[in-house]
Amino acid sequence: MQSRQDAINNAPCNWQVVSNDGTNIIANNRVTGASFSGTLAAFNAKVFEPAYSSEFSSGNLLAFRTTPLRCATFGDSTANVGLGNTDCAILDSVFPASGGTFVSYELSKWCTYQFYPQAKIVANGGISGETTTQMLARDTAGYSATRKAISDIINLAPDVVIVRGGSINNLTSIAAGTYDSKIATCYSEHISILNRFIASGIAVIDEGFFGYSSLGAAYPALVRSALVTLNTMFASYIANLQKPNVVFLAANLCDLAGNYLAEASNDGIHLNFYGALVLGKAEALVLEKLFGVSSGPRFPGTNLISNPLFASSGAVGYGVAPTGYTAAGSSATLANAKIEAINGKTFWTVEVTPTAGLNSAAIYIPFNASTFGIVANDILGFEMDIFVSAIDGVSAPPACYGYYVRNDLYKNAAGRFVPNEALTIYGGVPWVYNAHTSFMYKCQEASAALTSSSSAPFLFGTATMTPYKMGISCPRLVKLNIAQVTE
Repeated sequence: MQSRQDAINNAPCNWQVVSNDGTNIIANNRVTGASFSGTLAAFNAKVFEPAYSSEFSSGNLLAFRTTPLRCATFGDSTANVGLGNTDCAILDSVFPASGGTFVSYELSKWCTYQFYPQAKIVANGGISGETTTQMLARDTAGYSATRKAISDIINLAPDVVIVRGGSINNLTSIAAGTYDSKIATCYSEHISILNRFIASGIAVIDEGFFGYSSLGAAYPALVRSALVTLNTMFASYIANLQKPNVVFLAANLCDLAGNYLAEASNDGIHLNFYGALVLGKAEALVLEKLFGVSSGPRFPGTNLISNPLFASSGAVGYGVAPTGYTAAGSSATLANAKIEAINGKTFWTVEVTPTAGLNSAAIYIPFNASTFGIVANDILGFEMDIFVSAIDGVSAPPACYGYYVRNDLYKNAAGRFVPNEALTIYGGVPWVYNAHTSFMYKCQEASAALTSSSSAPFLFGTATMTPYKMGISCPRLVKLNIAQVTE
């Protein structure tokens, strides 16, 4: 554990990578001047080391945020978080006649709430493929639900807008003869976007460009040179404003030349989940400085999950399990299951040893939807902490090929509705995880129509033979559309 100030100083956004071959990394800290040279696993452990939840600084306790933080994105595909442009988007679908309907958020675009649970998307302002010219033109287009103009985002009353509109779409056609004009246009229009949001009084986090490693552009080296130049210009503009609620966030996702770090992007244009994790952690640290430390449950209210604090437990074949909870392995054996404290929270953990190259393990939460008293069209919120680490707690965990957290709701004589947080990762992307997972959904059927086969698993899969440890803490399922007792 480190202090919160050290966590801020050691955040990924504050490290400038000098070299990274996928195994070893050299980086310099922009804030402290410290240097790091070692394995990528050790670097990940350093920048993701948990902080104490609070500390005294100059005699004052850090501020806490106990109410939802309304967040918006704006920009191109990197800002298109896969949600509707509605207030606090809710996963929703009819139950199919057979089979399953799976609905989820776009985790490679929005992971911030996993590190700052009070952060809630209220406006998705990303439109794939757009340039800054097109982004500005949205405000003069006829209104539609898909317009996503700056004025539309402002009207949804976010506390903060995250601008991800460099835009790389401005630069992919760049050539030597258009280099200067492309930079000038992109800079001017990007600043105009910022100024419109700033004029509204909303806090702004500008993220500029993440990087570029694709071969799609005719002159990729010029694209990278331009984005590095523009990021410097954006950062300088914001620094000169001296506005405490306007921040430029360099999330350290590319090298000095503008190439994506190998583990941060699969296609060289967009972030993959690991890149999104790095970005989400960096965003959360900025939000802490702007709005205070996220505190309290994301979804307050009466918890429908039984034994959520693991108060009762008993022996099972692979260790000790909370009453009602189970775990299972596929091409893997389980051992040393126990209830333990990790970073000040009570977790149920289990050690997993793979027995074949493609393997997985799952933890099942007690989840009998037929007993929850759900009324048709109830809105529910599900959340919990999840944990994956190497067994020794120091080495890097195995690369993940897929994971999910689900509420799997079965309807009598029909199919399944499965709101979930799910991801598939290919190519041995490093897995670093100790975070919060949550989602909201509408259940269009009442409990009387649901079956006891409903379940809520957390599954982690890997294609390696490396043993690992996984766990969960305090699962919560809350009805969000009913009055809560406050006295």
